Amino acid sequence: MPTENRSSNNEQMVSVPRDEVERLVKLLQYQAHPYPSPHAEFWQGLLDAPVAQHQDEPVAYWVIDEFGQKKVVLPGSETVARGKTRGYAMRPLYFHPPTSDGFSAGDMADQGAKTFREGVKSSADLIQKRMDDYLSEFGAMDPETGSVELPRGGDEYVGELQEIIEAVRALPMPQ
Repeated sequence: MPTENRSSNNEQMVSVPRDEVERLVKLLQYQAHPYPSPHAEFWQGLLDAPVAQHQDEPVAYWVIDEFGQKKVVLPGSETVARGKTRGYAMRPLYFHPPTSDGFSAGDMADQGAKTFREGVKSSADLIQKRMDDYLSEFGAMDPETGSVELPRGGDEYVGELQEIIEAVRALPMPQ
């Protein structure tokens, strides 16, 4: 059941294993009271609601191994591989898509990509300014050759700055 992210709404989303909710419904319907509890209808309503579709790969797995130990492990771990071959009880765990102040996850991803691109450009521009400032402070134009002469080690420093600028500008940009 999604909730709005508003300051007046303090509800939070949680994920629980479906079989645990089913057990709770049965307990409330038949075992906790002489008459079915009204809470059973609420929990059954949650079970009957459409399930959100996950877009990405699981971020982790909840696993019960052959010794009954419960653990949360990362995808690709040895425990997941062993669990698949040995039939451990495993449930994939996913992140819920983030939302903020009515913006969709896509809007936030677009904003993140834009901010990243601007940050990369600003970084390259800052390094370029440092190099230009260094050249104007320490560089001397040779009138015969037209080249800039730098004090000892200055050529290497400027060369390194140029390589860094090129590497930063060559970073892959999100679309």
